[in-house]
Amino acid sequence: MCRVSTFLPATAIFSVITTYNDFLIALTLTSTPDAQTVPVGVSTLIGKIQIEWGPMAAAGVIGALAVGLYLVELIGPALGWSSWVLDLSPYHHLSLVPTTSPAWAAVGIMLGIGVAVLVGTCAAALSSTATPQRTR
Repeated sequence: MCRVSTFLPATAIFSVITTYNDFLIALTLTSTPDAQTVPVGVSTLIGKIQIEWGPMAAAGVIGALAVGLYLVELIGPALGWSSWVLDLSPYHHLSLVPTTSPAWAAVGIMLGIGVAVLVGTCAAALSSTATPQRTR
């Protein structure tokens, strides 16, 4: 029988790594404050001398509120909630189920580009780590 005590630390480690990677990618790709994600924007509130706890808490509440309203949109109809509760969510414009089939030609092209980039990166990494010949 599986024990939860073995799976819980592994899940926690993977969650922390994934969250940290998401933060680093957003930090690297956003160059202006208008394009920053919530975690990157909140991290700017930590200074060398002080931490602005009030704005950080407000950003956390706003971020949690956005996630909560999205969950209302997703699970509200399944739970039979009344229409006034469902109208609280600003996510009515999102389609829950794709209504059209994907453009398979575009999917194939993007997959081919991804494989080519992967193969090129691996080849470049292997050629740069090759042991050089000693000259006498």
